[in-house]
Amino acid sequence: MSFYPFSFFKSLRSGIRAICVLSNAQILVSDSKKIINLNHRYQVVGHCDLTTRLHDMCQITSNEVAVVVNAYDKHEVQFVSVNDGRLVMGTKLEFQHPCFGIARNKKDLYLTSGTALYKYSISGTRLNKLYKDTTARTTGYMTVDIYWFHAKFLQAILKYFNSFFQIS
Repeated sequence: MSFYPFSFFKSLRSGIRAICVLSNAQILVSDSKKIINLNHRYQVVGHCDLTTRLHDMCQITSNEVAVVVNAYDKHEVQFVSVNDGRLVMGTKLEFQHPCFGIARNKKDLYLTSGTALYKYSISGTRLNKLYKDTTARTTGYMTVDIYWFHAKFLQAILKYFNSFFQIS
């Protein structure tokens, strides 16, 4: 068994919140307010600080991720690109509902709000509210990596949930 020098853990304030492995073997690790870029040897090659609490992250392209940040009055998806090891802040999308989880499938983003699952275009246009549970204060903040699912499997899951809950 091999161990790697994870000295970057000392700079993480509240433990690991999200991990994303890019196709060029770079690894993005985040706590609640910082994203750290690691190379294939687990060495820190870059980082960026966020202004508000990070909840989740997903890969968008081979060198870009979307980061969900959420605070009392701020609900955003922040796009972050990796450029020669540097993390560069890009486009920011703002939402009226809380944002806790994110996944991408083709050109669509899926966001969880704690009680609902929304489908948005990559530019931030709301396409659908796929699921909403009004029976509880929250249904959890779980994220599903939808891009791993085959489309027919995803349709079957949605059909199954539709039999129990009203989907609007």
